Amino acid sequence: MSSKAEQNFLLKEQIINASSAGLIGISCVYPLNLMRFMLQSKPVTIDKERTYKKLFNCGREIFGRHGLRGLYNGFTVNAFFITPEKTIKLVVNDYLCAKLQTKDEPLSLYQRMLAGAGAGTCQLIVTVPMELLIIRNVTTTGSGADIEITSAWRHGMENIRQKNFLGLYKGAVATWNRDVFFSMIYFPLFAYLNNRGRSLETDKVPFYHTLMSGICAGAVSAYVATPLDVIKTRIQSGDPKFKNAYNGVIDCAKYV
Repeated sequence: MSSKAEQNFLLKEQIINASSAGLIGISCVYPLNLMRFMLQSKPVTIDKERTYKKLFNCGREIFGRHGLRGLYNGFTVNAFFITPEKTIKLVVNDYLCAKLQTKDEPLSLYQRMLAGAGAGTCQLIVTVPMELLIIRNVTTTGSGADIEITSAWRHGMENIRQKNFLGLYKGAVATWNRDVFFSMIYFPLFAYLNNRGRSLETDKVPFYHTLMSGICAGAVSAYVATPLDVIKTRIQSGDPKFKNAYNGVIDCAKYV
């Protein structure tokens, strides 16, 4: 197999792996993702009372009112965008790592962080509209402890009619802050943890070790990036209480 054919094969393999992992992952954890958006965008009611006491209190109330359908409200949007998002993120990171590597020397921490930053930046073209539509779709009624089952696509079309396609990129700067920061931590940390399990005999890493490395790296990165994620969600929120309330990321950070 020629070098070019081998590269094309690896690219197809990366796309298939990223797409499969993205769809399987989001299918399993989407309810948690929805609860995250609810807790971040609806922290209090009009009477200044906490909308939800805890994460699973939020899930229990949604399930009690709307059943399983409520926990997967907006799932089709996420499923539609998740394939290109994960593909862009993983392929760009691998591509930049290959370009930054010199001879047979391993990549430095700085180079891996730079590759991660590039991947986080490129995925914005998909991530911003995807999360904006999901957040706008999570609306409250009454006391704020309920959600309205609506179509995220309808919200997207309304956004386009009102503000053209640029309306789908509200909160792009805040999303960039979060995604770049997350990726600069995740990819170097995952590479470090994953290499710790590499066998000296076969030069391969067991699947279970790669899985645990991804879980640990993702948990640490998500925890550290949570403040930036909250700011991003508040800015993108369609709740009238937050409409035009923040003048950018720094202003939002003061009042969160």
